[in-house]
Amino acid sequence: QQQQQQQQQQQGQFTSYQQQSYEQYYQQYLQQPITTTTSTKSKPGPVKGPPAATGGSAASDVFLDVNEQRLHLVKEAMEHAWGGYVTHAFGHDEVRPTTNETNDSWGGFGVTLFDSLDTLLIMGLDEEYERALEHVAATDFDKDYGASFFETAIRYLGGMLGAY
Repeated sequence: QQQQQQQQQQQGQFTSYQQQSYEQYYQQYLQQPITTTTSTKSKPGPVKGPPAATGGSAASDVFLDVNEQRLHLVKEAMEHAWGGYVTHAFGHDEVRPTTNETNDSWGGFGVTLFDSLDTLLIMGLDEEYERALEHVAATDFDKDYGASFFETAIRYLGGMLGAY
């Protein structure tokens, strides 16, 4: 592994922030395409930090740009995962990723949906949130089943409190 790291360094391929400056990392990063399981998208433009005269630096510009890239990829991953849930298991507790079958082992009320409410809001997925909220409003918890108090509290109640 150490030999592989040395070869990467000799070829200009760095493995951590500590081995290079932000500017080197940024230049290397810009040359790599962003690919996801759903599509290939162009990278958003740089997000500028405070100007150097007010305490910022070129490195802070690069750092913010890398974080913006990460935000873009995380949101895209959430959209992909949510799309799979909506397509294959909306209203069910879970979707099994390898078979797209549903699983209702948490009461069958749509635990993924409840647990995702705050994430949908934070990520600005307003249409998806409104659709999920319609399901939440129509859910009737009057059911006799072997519920886990802990899971019910953190997923159902926690999901609704987080969105509130």
